[in-house]
Amino acid sequence: MAPRLSRVLVGALFSQSATSVAPVTQRVKQAVAVHRVLLRTVTRQRNAFYSSRLPTSRLKLLDSRTIYNTVNMDSNNPSFNIPFPLQFPPQVAGSQFSSQFTQSHGFFSATASSSTHSHPSDPIPEFVPIPVWLPSSAEPSSIRPSMGGAKVPKGPKRKGPKPRQQEAPLPGGRSAIVAPSPRSGGIPEPSRAYLEQSALPPSLLPRPRAILVVMDLNGTLLFRPDRRQSHKFIERPFARDFMRYAISTFRVAVWSSARPQNVATMCAQLLGGTDSAHHKRLVAVWGRDKFGLCPEDYSQRVQCYKRLARLWADPAVQASHPDAARGGAWDQSNTVLVDDSLEKARSEPFNLLRIPEFSGGEESLHVLPQVHDYLNLLCYQADVSRYIHTHPFQLRHDYTLESPSA
Repeated sequence: MAPRLSRVLVGALFSQSATSVAPVTQRVKQAVAVHRVLLRTVTRQRNAFYSSRLPTSRLKLLDSRTIYNTVNMDSNNPSFNIPFPLQFPPQVAGSQFSSQFTQSHGFFSATASSSTHSHPSDPIPEFVPIPVWLPSSAEPSSIRPSMGGAKVPKGPKRKGPKPRQQEAPLPGGRSAIVAPSPRSGGIPEPSRAYLEQSALPPSLLPRPRAILVVMDLNGTLLFRPDRRQSHKFIERPFARDFMRYAISTFRVAVWSSARPQNVATMCAQLLGGTDSAHHKRLVAVWGRDKFGLCPEDYSQRVQCYKRLARLWADPAVQASHPDAARGGAWDQSNTVLVDDSLEKARSEPFNLLRIPEFSGGEESLHVLPQVHDYLNLLCYQADVSRYIHTHPFQLRHDYTLESPSA
């Protein structure tokens, strides 16, 4: 619109009579000045348009070092409600950090030149999208939809699902995982529309917004040595504090492939009972009954796929969106799945924040505190899937829980 108006104005200026006192160069300068004013006006209107569609409530984001180093996650603790803006880790370094950025597996690394962290809206360097292959040791496949000129990551050739058959038991008496039957939906693939949207470049928002965090349980937040006893499990380091922060800051749903009664038991124990304030704020608590499995697959050890479209189609989940009354909805742009399995996220691979599987042992990398900071970053993204596509989560081996000011 602005270029068209400017051309009209330029034509009007040059259509003046030749006897005009102002020289031609002066009229050209005037036209250029008008053009710039129009561009600034259109830019302000565009920013106001998009800003009006962001959630009105401002998130209170906290750096992980503030939480897990010295603060007990207590809502009565005044330090728990540190106002925005927050102290960000070096991943979002901007103008107040040195410009020595390097690309390491699609993630930032920077050397701080000041103890004060910059705002996430500062310019960030350009990155080339990192190919992310859909995983499968037993069922190789690829994503190869026709997308015009857009390049999509290609994996190995698909050989097709193997015939369903009862495989030999694994050591310990457990049967091997088999592919779900067609009655249960079979093996999903990302849609063409999903891939096209996630292939676009990421962009930052002027302020953080609410996101939907879908949490796995076993292998992610806890480990069950005996699956027959759901009330006995080993918590991942910082699991309780992490969940309390996530529930207090984002919208959180729990989705596990365990049976519903076991999921309810684990959530209640992890969050201090079903009557606790944090448990009541959960958007959803989903178990094995939410995977669309047929009765035969439900009782077998089949591969479960967390199709996020099921969550997005649930009215109760959509009602939890802070702007639901104004048409806001959960979708691939604002949802992240935290899980230790890549295969479970096959239908929406670029909404997965994958972390190492927890098997009950000691951890030295502070996994959940780093997930905490990455979720904070995602709050500033206009589309979560685009950011994860180009900047997938990677654990930093030099990460410490020392205070940034220490």
